[in-house]
Amino acid sequence: MWKEAPQDVRHKFQEEARLEKEEHQRKYPNYRYQPVFRRTDIIRRRVRKDKTEEEKVEAVAEAMIKGKAGEELVEEVKEQIIKSAAASEDESDGGSKRRLVILFVLK
Repeated sequence: MWKEAPQDVRHKFQEEARLEKEEHQRKYPNYRYQPVFRRTDIIRRRVRKDKTEEEKVEAVAEAMIKGKAGEELVEEVKEQIIKSAAASEDESDGGSKRRLVILFVLK
């Protein structure tokens, strides 16, 4: 596009660029481009995943796939979470604490 432009149009833009460059030189006589290098070796902290939150997300996804919405979706998610809590309670000793946490998350 630039190469196809007529010579007078190209000359006009080149002149504007030269004027802008001169004005910049007057405003900032000692300007020198110095890019800032950012560290890439930053150690990121590891975040532990919350099992109850993962269960809640999975329950919502399953309910939405079934076509649930609104209050129906909320009830379906609650039922699924309670069922998964009951199943995990049978497997572990800390089931009562887990049930309290899940019920707290649901509210």
